[in-house]
Amino acid sequence: MLGISQKSEFLYQEIQKYVGNAILELNTFASTAEPTMFKSNKSRRDILNETATAHQESLRINLQRRMEAAKARGDLNLLRKLQEEADYIK
Repeated sequence: MLGISQKSEFLYQEIQKYVGNAILELNTFASTAEPTMFKSNKSRRDILNETATAHQESLRINLQRRMEAAKARGDLNLLRKLQEEADYIK
């Protein structure tokens, strides 16, 4: 029967073996991975930037439409609040 220190040493060696194999597999994957696999991160970033830009443009257009409606109704209080909103989103 193994003592506690022997069991601990055995478990430590087994863990080292598995961790070492996992690290080796990761290094092998990283060195053989095709560069196109990592280009997707850039395209995701580009997509996020384009989406943010489109969202800002949508907010601006919607705000402009609301300001024109408030102006047409003569609602100066709403127009002032919408102008504050426009200043905030810029």
